[in-house]
Amino acid sequence: MRWYTLQQAWEYRGGGARSTFLNDPLDHPKLGIPDAHQHGRRVWSRETIERWAEFSDETRAGYYDELVEEDPGAFIPRLQSLGDKDAGRYREYIAALTPALPV
Repeated sequence: MRWYTLQQAWEYRGGGARSTFLNDPLDHPKLGIPDAHQHGRRVWSRETIERWAEFSDETRAGYYDELVEEDPGAFIPRLQSLGDKDAGRYREYIAALTPALPV
């Protein structure tokens, strides 16, 4: 299986503002939640990277929807914690998803 580090994921996606990408988990594959760890580094599978790279800045809400549908217990809290650090860029989006949390 092929694994990608965050740096390799950035390169796969075609670059852009590297420091912004590396410092903003909202831009990372699976919101920064790795598929595995290799030599102490977070890594993602080829499938994860290919799926993540399909989405642009304008369509990443659709990517978040897919992640939440896949595992709401992991990704809604992650979006909430990142939203707080990110000055609430996604506050409305997170509010719309929050009722989906299992009780």
